[in-house]
Amino acid sequence: MPDTTIEFNFPKGHLGADGRDNLLTLVIRALSLKYGKGEEWADKYGTEYEDDTILIHPDYMDSECSCGQSQLQEHWYRNHPHALDCYYNVVPPIIERTKERNKNIKYREMCRVYKIPWNKGWGCACHCSCGVSKEAKEWITKHPHADRCKLELPNFWHKPTGIKVNWYKYIGREMKCNRESLTNKECKEILSLVTSEEIKRVIDNGKKQADIFYALLSKI
Repeated sequence: MPDTTIEFNFPKGHLGADGRDNLLTLVIRALSLKYGKGEEWADKYGTEYEDDTILIHPDYMDSECSCGQSQLQEHWYRNHPHALDCYYNVVPPIIERTKERNKNIKYREMCRVYKIPWNKGWGCACHCSCGVSKEAKEWITKHPHADRCKLELPNFWHKPTGIKVNWYKYIGREMKCNRESLTNKECKEILSLVTSEEIKRVIDNGKKQADIFYALLSKI
């Protein structure tokens, strides 16, 4: 019987620090570990910490609005329902009655009926043809969440430079920074927040977790 090869694809950051981390990512990990409150894997998820220089805020997938904007948004939607003949109301029931293997075909058909571009199926489950979704988008733009709302806080913020970073679930995963590049002065400012020993600690933690994980995989 031929050998079977199993390939595992894991998201960046799922074991903490690894060779794909840039220096900013390592600094954020080190700061999270430095100011963590004993929680498990602070250098993986981040921690809750803020002072005059930095803010660290984990990516809570179940975060709720803390400024009241979401409640206002719900009230707006209740008072601005989609038209009865809108794609948003008509198509979902049709799809529910369609066999699973034919749903994609039916979505394409309904997009043609409503003259909505297919766009690789993006948004095909909730298109709007009556204009309410466009009005909602405009309303939300004019009534944003407060800067300090839990839904708006960046996962990392270096206040003196204004650099803000967000990630998805783990530090390092789908990282987005509000700046394309940092000046030498800014790099030195951020690096000064941690020591080389603290950087080494998160790298060693990542290696340790990887060794444990792959040792377990080898037993499968």
